[in-house]
Amino acid sequence: MSDSRVHRRSARSGAEHSASPAWKSKTGFRLPPDVSFEKQRLADAWAYVFRHRVLGELGRILLQELDDGRCHISCEVVGDPSDPMTTQWATIFKPLGLELSRQMEAAFGATPEEVGPVDPPTRVPEAKGVIESKIIPCERCGAVVAMLIFAPKATDPGRFEDYACKMYPQYNRLNVPAWIIGPALGEGPLIDRPADVLKVWPAREPIQRLPPAQFNSLLDQFVTRHCHLTLLSSQMLADPRRRAGDSRGSGRFLGWLPATRPINRHQLLQASLNRPG
Repeated sequence: MSDSRVHRRSARSGAEHSASPAWKSKTGFRLPPDVSFEKQRLADAWAYVFRHRVLGELGRILLQELDDGRCHISCEVVGDPSDPMTTQWATIFKPLGLELSRQMEAAFGATPEEVGPVDPPTRVPEAKGVIESKIIPCERCGAVVAMLIFAPKATDPGRFEDYACKMYPQYNRLNVPAWIIGPALGEGPLIDRPADVLKVWPAREPIQRLPPAQFNSLLDQFVTRHCHLTLLSSQMLADPRRRAGDSRGSGRFLGWLPATRPINRHQLLQASLNRPG
């Protein structure tokens, strides 16, 4: 979550009181379409976490108790500052968070200005988790050519965006094609069950529902072409049988690429789809 906090002050009411659902009836506040929230109890604060049905988590409003009994309100927008999606999250959440904070102050009473400035409390850390990913190397030189991110809880577009947000620093640093793979769908043999797949790097694409074989064919294009394309193009020019369309030794994709598979990507994808949610 980016540290783009806006600090506001509330007087005479503790964090637990301010976090009560009573503020909704007092303010009459209505959320925009497709936006919902949940209240979470943290170690030393209450948090209202807002999310969008399609864009995932947007940000949170924190209510932290101060030493003098007052409550400190801050708004945090989700996302890495360098992630282009952060602008979209901020566009929705920033006016929402600021307006809601203002109405909460109006309902419960703001600190008079003569009291003096308030030092912002220590930022509440985010909950940590582990997201499994797989680095795919080139078959010839070993360089990283692709990244797979396994998302067993990505059951809707918003959950896919949550994974994309959390893993952005990793796939941005690697700068290779990256996909987020959701859980297996339907019934039957795992090898035949499709999954929703979101490509997030270098350019975002719409979510696709793909069976393992189709996704593996897509992945093979990156793995086999990284070092082999230039080498095999020279071989094609030197071998008239390849120019004539001889299928001996040819692969599945460009007619003459070898179908070498040092990584069993069928098992790799199946394993990712079979992970418990």
